[in-house]
Amino acid sequence: MVLSGSDGTLKMWDVRTGEFVRDLLYGLSGVWQIKFDERRCVAAVQRSGVTWIDVLTFGDEDGKMVRGGGGRIVVPENP
Repeated sequence: MVLSGSDGTLKMWDVRTGEFVRDLLYGLSGVWQIKFDERRCVAAVQRSGVTWIDVLTFGDEDGKMVRGGGGRIVVPENP
């Protein structure tokens, strides 16, 4: 899989076929950085002028999400 940030979303693509798989996050005004492996994705994103760290947990090799997995935290403007 490969992830991309565009059109206000974080998208997942199948690198073998080039096909779109699913939107992972939406309503974004920016995607700062993404790091992922087989089990989770950590994305620094912006929504409505606020920076968030979203953690998504994947359930299997098809990219299906684990119910209740992951979380979200806001990044303070002046830490």
